[in-house]
Amino acid sequence: MSEPICTCHCGGSMFYRHLHSDSCELSRVGEEAPMSPKKELQALRDEVARLKERKDGAYLERNQVVATLAKCFPSGIARTAIDGWDEEWHGCVYIDLPTGQVSWHYHDSQAHLFAGLPPYNRAWDGHSTEEKYQRLAALTPQAGKGGGE
Repeated sequence: MSEPICTCHCGGSMFYRHLHSDSCELSRVGEEAPMSPKKELQALRDEVARLKERKDGAYLERNQVVATLAKCFPSGIARTAIDGWDEEWHGCVYIDLPTGQVSWHYHDSQAHLFAGLPPYNRAWDGHSTEEKYQRLAALTPQAGKGGGE
C-alpha cells in the first residue's frame, strides 16, 4: 500500500516521510512517489535485459526453423560482413530453394545450429527481405524433398 503523497507547498518533492502528509488536505493516497534516479536506472536496465532475452528467444526460434529448412535443400554458411553490423552477426546461412536463393544472418552464439553445413561458395543474388519471403511462400509441397505426404 502506498503512503500518502503531499502535493502542497513542497510540490511533492518530499515524498513518503513528509511530516504532515497524513493531515495535509492536498495529499493523495494511492499514488506512488517517483523512483530515485538510481532505482529508475536499475528498472530500465532490468527492462532492457528482459527485452533482450525475449528478442534472443525469438531469434533462436527462427534460427531453429531456418536450420531445419537448410537440411531440406542445398545450403551452406559464410561470413558476410555488412557495414554497421556487429561482427558477431556476420554468420549467414544461404539456402538454394527451387524458387530462388534465401539467406539469414545469425548471431555467433547460435552458430551451433548451422555447424554441420558446408561452406557456401556462391554469391548472394541481391534478394531483399521481401523477395526472400516471397520465395519461401512460393514453395509447394512438391518442391521439397518430402512432398508433404
